[in-house]
Amino acid sequence: RIAAAAPVEVGVEATLQPPAGVGCAFDAPPPCLATERIITAPMLEVTKTATTSGLAPGGSVGYDILVRNVGVDASAVRIADPLPVGMESATWTCSSGYVSCPNTSGVGAIDEVLASLPMNASIAYHIDATVAASPPVEITNTVTVTTGDNAVCLDAVGASGAQPCVASVTGASLPLVERTKEAVAASGAT
Repeated sequence: RIAAAAPVEVGVEATLQPPAGVGCAFDAPPPCLATERIITAPMLEVTKTATTSGLAPGGSVGYDILVRNVGVDASAVRIADPLPVGMESATWTCSSGYVSCPNTSGVGAIDEVLASLPMNASIAYHIDATVAASPPVEITNTVTVTTGDNAVCLDAVGASGAQPCVASVTGASLPLVERTKEAVAASGAT
């Protein structure tokens, strides 16, 4: 039995000393050792990527968000992605082969709540955003995920931390280059 305040992962190890002349699996020498990892909490991986790192004034950029639960079932999963300063507008779509999207599409910021995100399930969002005509030098777009459980957040190298789970992408504004053409009369022309 696992206590209510158990750590996120519990390791169980069993050792067996086989009779003389009997070996262990994979030709390992005795004693035989077996280890099992038991996950006791939701464990969320949150990633965000952009289609480009250079943001042209008035241009467009796409963002992809993936939220995946590799732990036990998570409840009341809130996915919030506000429209950052420097973005004029956005439309988005949601997809998942595991759970129903609260809304399959929307305009502006994302602020969705899933009743649950089961173990090994994921949900994805794609955002098409329009860069403002005069954006700041850098635009950071951040998604934040929280749950009603004691979920932990896993980063790209598998390290864990407390909620909220956050993933960000920063893009640089490209200079606006204007071309002008000027007619100059050739010398000697009348």
